[in-house]
Amino acid sequence: MTGLTDSEERRLRRALTLIGEEAGRVDLVAEPVRRRASQRRRGITVGALVAAVAAGIGLLTLTLGDPNSASPGGGDRAAADAEGGQGQTLLEWVACGRTIAVGDVMAVKPSGQGGRLTVTFAVQDWIKPSQGEREIELDVVDPAVSRVREPWRVGQHLLIVVPQRRDLETDTFGGAELAANQVSIEEALPTAAQTRCPAVWRSEAG
Repeated sequence: MTGLTDSEERRLRRALTLIGEEAGRVDLVAEPVRRRASQRRRGITVGALVAAVAAGIGLLTLTLGDPNSASPGGGDRAAADAEGGQGQTLLEWVACGRTIAVGDVMAVKPSGQGGRLTVTFAVQDWIKPSQGEREIELDVVDPAVSRVREPWRVGQHLLIVVPQRRDLETDTFGGAELAANQVSIEEALPTAAQTRCPAVWRSEAG
């Protein structure tokens, strides 16, 4: 890994470890009768993920090196528009996350309120808070309302960042984005714990 600093190398190794874990997870759920085709697809997918993370190490470095860099999430768009275009930094994004975890979508159904969903999520790794229940129910904005994000689907394996503000959408990442953003969040977490979430990201727009 010539040309990388110790810090960059550590981040890349962590991302590749996460990709390896994901590849193993996919292998476990593959049906035996489709194992050969599954392995071919998995090889292509894992190769693509490794290439994507390796290519994105520069972006990770820039993001982690600058606490004022923009967050990779998009759930702040509504608040940013309301505040005349004010964006959210990486540290603010992590500090303002109510629930950050990696796991699987088990069920999706409409909630009692229009434009919202109840998502049952089986947690594999807790990030914020550091621990919690193995299965949680999330009350989230339905992505179909804004038509900006992909819909929640049963079986998705995702990194989720649920914002404190209930009127903002949950940021979700899968595949190479999951690994890269998990590393980014884990690196930012200690400093983000000392960062106050600005009021605009805590209260719903009036």
